[in-house]
Amino acid sequence: MLDGGNDERVYRLSTSQRAMVAARAREIYDRDAKDRQKAAGGDRKSAAAKSVQANLPEPIREQARDQAGKALGVSGKTVDHATTVLEKGSRSHRGDV
Repeated sequence: MLDGGNDERVYRLSTSQRAMVAARAREIYDRDAKDRQKAAGGDRKSAAAKSVQANLPEPIREQARDQAGKALGVSGKTVDHATTVLEKGSRSHRGDV
């Protein structure tokens, strides 16, 4: 994973460049989130998930977009916009940022 953006080289990039890097890194965070979800019983519809559960407060979890954004010093919403450009933008749009 990225180390929280403490590397000075990361901050030499423009905001849009950092957002594009975060959007690409988001795939890693999404995959990790899916693994955590499976380890915790999936979608809570399975019999194992409905069995005895401890009455503990849910841990505060950030969305994958927010984690990727934090690692690169941009907001989660900016990562969403960059992800949209990667998914739906033309090659020229992706090359502009």
